[in-house]
Amino acid sequence: MQQFVTSSTWDYAQVRGRLARWAAEFIHPRAFVIDDTSFP
Repeated sequence: MQQFVTSSTWDYAQVRGRLARWAAEFIHPRAFVIDDTSFP
């Protein structure tokens, strides 16, 4: 996923949104953590 987001010429927002919805369906999160860590 990291390589797709950093190297792809596609707009990754839709893919990331779809992945988040898929994950939420299975793990039922009570909270989301936003991590500002980045990789060069």
